[in-house]
Amino acid sequence: MKCSSCSVVLLLMCLVVATASAQSLQPSGAARPYPGDDSESAPPPDVRSVKPPETVEPPAPEGGQNTIPPIVPPVAKPSVRLVHPNNDGLAYEGSKLTIRWQTTGEVAQVRLYYYGDRTHLGGNSRGDFGVLIADGAPNTGTYTWSVPWVDSAAFRLRIAALDAERKSLAADEVAVQFRPREMESIKEKTFILVSKDHQRLWYVKDGQLRRVHMVSTALGGFWTPTMRPGSYDSQRGAMGKVFEKDPAPISRLYHIAMPWWLQITASGSHGIHATSPRFYDELGGPASHGCVRQHRADAAILYDMVRVGTPVYVF
Repeated sequence: MKCSSCSVVLLLMCLVVATASAQSLQPSGAARPYPGDDSESAPPPDVRSVKPPETVEPPAPEGGQNTIPPIVPPVAKPSVRLVHPNNDGLAYEGSKLTIRWQTTGEVAQVRLYYYGDRTHLGGNSRGDFGVLIADGAPNTGTYTWSVPWVDSAAFRLRIAALDAERKSLAADEVAVQFRPREMESIKEKTFILVSKDHQRLWYVKDGQLRRVHMVSTALGGFWTPTMRPGSYDSQRGAMGKVFEKDPAPISRLYHIAMPWWLQITASGSHGIHATSPRFYDELGGPASHGCVRQHRADAAILYDMVRVGTPVYVF
């Protein structure tokens, strides 16, 4: 009996110890589920089935849906470029010159004008000029200009780009060669041209303008004949070229010196020559007895350049 009781007691003690050992192997506290578990009993998920987090849209602006802002291109810097006439292009008096240009940016209007140095007198400056062609013309890219008389062999044509308030934004300019209207029809490459209307003399050699001089032709009551190569007058004979040259002749009629003489009639009645300093102020207007007068410095240069036989036009 005593041994049987001991066996029962010993068996019960072993069961208690085994139970306590099993409990000690469990972690303390509540179970720690894996991310995404639906319940405490859910098995660990397969990582391949885990979904990425959803994109969170920013709140829509009031009164509309979310939109991607438009891409705004950079604003072009205002600029202007003259396309026609080209640099050193020709402009004839009285002709219609089409001025063309190109712009970028916000150019609303353009201003067109020209400027330059006046024809010199004896190598001395007579000042400059500047003349407005159009102010606030629409930016159409073209403007037709009637070329006026210009007291120079060349001028600068300038364009300014303007905004709506006529504020200058950019500018461009080109050099333009000016010629009197009569020169456009002359075919010779070397010649002298005298304009009685403008009291100027032009000398062209080998197609290039070499000299522009202020002159004086006949005063009222006297006469400077109109001529061209081959012209003929019953009293003066052939006209329209340089017949002779003489550096210091004396007028038979007026008994005065006529330095740097270029004879332009066969009879010697008319010529191109230097005048006295006391008459320099009259150059640029009619003042002679019929000849073409010049400043002494200009006359000396022309005399050395011109050959006998050079065609002469007087209009």
